[in-house]
Order: sequence, then C-alpha cells, then structure tokens
Amino acid sequence: ADGHSEIPAIELTTLRVFRGIPVPGEKLLVKEGTQIKNGAIIMTEECVVPLGGEVLQLKKEFLSKRNRTDVPYQTSLGLEAAPRFQPLRVHSAIAVGAPNRQPVTADQGGGYGNNRGKGGGRSYRGGRGSGSRERNRR
Repeated sequence: ADGHSEIPAIELTTLRVFRGIPVPGEKLLVKEGTQIKNGAIIMTEECVVPLGGEVLQLKKEFLSKRNRTDVPYQTSLGLEAAPRFQPLRVHSAIAVGAPNRQPVTADQGGGYGNNRGKGGGRSYRGGRGSGSRERNRR
C-alpha cells in the first residue's frame, strides 16, 4: 500500500549510487538481506537502489532550508565572506583600568568571587576577632 513510512537509514561511507544528497521524498529500493542495526538500515552500494520520484512539499522544504544554510556571512553592506580572525587581547582590558583587576590563582578564594585568601569558610576572614582588616599596626 502506498503511504507514509519513515525508517532511519545510515550510510557508513558516501554512496556513489546517489548523485548528490538524496532529497526527502525520493523512493529507495532496499534489497532483501540488508543489514539492520538498532532499528536503522545500514545502506551499502549493494543493498540500496534509488528509484527516484519526489514529494513536492518535502522537496521544497528541504531545498529552501539548504539554500538558507548555503548563504555566506551577511553584513549590512551586502554578502561577503566571514569576518577576519581577530586575536584575543587579554592584557588590553587590564591596561585600560578595567574593574576587578586582581588575578585569581588556584589556591585563592573560598567563596564566590572573593579574593580574600585561603579562608574558605562562609564568614571567616582569619586573624583575631572581627571587624575591618585595615587596622593601625604598632
């Protein structure tokens, strides 16, 4: 009976029997004895014969999607190639006075985003007592 059936199929290498990428809706003859793994047909040159045909709606959807992905990078000036590679300049942000200039090393910090040493606890800052760290030293 003619109807709608979708069966996954895998080609392990590019098959020469196809003259390009098969368009959804094209008919294939799968020969008897074809290997099936995990519910998917393993397509080889010997077991698959393209019969042709088309389903107009599936073909239109496939071709329009393929044409959209084939368009190169687009700018306001028109179509052109991808933008040129720009190397990342890590030290330039520090040089211009960007905030949060303290480097963080692997043995620092116990909380999220603080650089107060190895304390690690929620509110423990080390030293004696609590209060400001800026004290008059004798």
